Amino acid sequence: MRFGAPSDGAPLVVGEGIETVLSLTTAVPEIRAAAALSAGSLGAFAPPPGLARLVIARDNDEDGALAAERLAMRCAQLGVAATVIVPVGKDFNDDLVALGPAALRARFAPLFRDARTSGSQAEAGSRSGGGREKRRVGQADGKRGGSRCAQS
Repeated sequence: MRFGAPSDGAPLVVGEGIETVLSLTTAVPEIRAAAALSAGSLGAFAPPPGLARLVIARDNDEDGALAAERLAMRCAQLGVAATVIVPVGKDFNDDLVALGPAALRARFAPLFRDARTSGSQAEAGSRSGGGREKRRVGQADGKRGGSRCAQS
């Protein structure tokens, strides 16, 4: 299920569920997004031809972590830059309710900017989601350009 109009150079956000995508589009209405509808479908998502950047919005659980890792690895094989984002709560709807749309927007809007207009964002890099080092949920990983994910 897709939301938003395609835009050359803009990343596509793919979320694990429709609630995730609707929560992110509430906070950042200008994004274009797709809802995978399940963790299994997120892991099997096929980036559209010609896409340069994909933002993977997963739930904060083991199924979401594994699905995002599978998709990020596929993106790396296809030459698509992938950034994995993780909510503070269980999912981005929890974050929207607890933190509000302004907090979500402040946290994620820079990731969703068009590469042609974002300057340093184009060099921010990607996050495969496959790292094993200990990280704190919801904190930006400046070294890798993505959000840090909780790893057990």
